[in-house]
Amino acid sequence: MLRRAHSFGILMAGLLVAIAAACSQPAAGTSGPAGTAGVGAGTAGTATAAPGVATARPQGSGAAVGTSKPACDLLHIADIDEITGGRVESSEGGRADVAYENNCVWLFKGNAWVLVLGIQASGGARAYDLMFEYEGGTPVDGLADRAFIGEVSDSLFALAGDVLIDIQFVAPDEADDVERRLAQRVLTWFGG
Repeated sequence: MLRRAHSFGILMAGLLVAIAAACSQPAAGTSGPAGTAGVGAGTAGTATAAPGVATARPQGSGAAVGTSKPACDLLHIADIDEITGGRVESSEGGRADVAYENNCVWLFKGNAWVLVLGIQASGGARAYDLMFEYEGGTPVDGLADRAFIGEVSDSLFALAGDVLIDIQFVAPDEADDVERRLAQRVLTWFGG
């Protein structure tokens, strides 16, 4: 039987990530990291998006902190094939239906398997705490600074510094060890 994430759980997880990201943004009119303007800040005659208004996301996924690579480049297809026992057919980054801006979804040949990787590079510690509070789950010892398997989504969440890594592998009889091994490969980009 396929492992299935609960639609409500994924919706709530996305909401929690969005809240955590919003909470980590500088206040309107203030200076953000490296002199960038805060949410809603701008100059006269410059249009800025109002808080809470959706804007188009650029194609492709953004780079992960600590590396110049987008999420799709943080796992090699050969590694995915070896660890999952499947064969990757395609991958797509920057999908709007994934809660993380830096994301990648891999599909597999000949079956309905799906691998999803999401990276939250800023505010990851806050998002991790919110996810654990909402989902509950089983701690995973010896992986990153902290890690757990979510009870609601069945995703593996790992925190490396302030970077949140969320991996979900949906396949028949999938073992949590597959997600753990994939997370270990991703963590090599973050010094883990």
